[in-house]
Amino acid sequence: MIGDYVGIPYRLHGTTREGLDCWGLPRLWYLEQYGVELPSFGDRYGRTLDAAERAHIAAIVRGEAAHWQCIERGQEQRGDLILFRVAGDEAHLGIVLEAGRFLHARQSVGSCVERYDSPIWGRRVAGFYRWRWQ
Repeated sequence: MIGDYVGIPYRLHGTTREGLDCWGLPRLWYLEQYGVELPSFGDRYGRTLDAAERAHIAAIVRGEAAHWQCIERGQEQRGDLILFRVAGDEAHLGIVLEAGRFLHARQSVGSCVERYDSPIWGRRVAGFYRWRWQ
């Protein structure tokens, strides 16, 4: 099942298996795994990922926090979202697969599985979030 999501090419504003960004991947996952259609923000951010755009994306994330329940580290479960700081902005998302492992879409790699407790990602973790089922 996880293999179905690994190797999808990266595409800014992408929402399909032909290409996904770091928000498109959770949208696809939630739709296929839970039947939940998460909102699209493609019209709210630009076509580049420069510093100004990362700050803008971080503002979108903060504004949408009301739909998500903050989860204490150690309480995260499969399907929870993990928010990362990139260059100081909370602007990158992944999906918790199990303790220590997450799925995300990277520009240079596409969708892949990595460890969020690794030296590279561990210091960037900004929080864990669970969709408030309505």
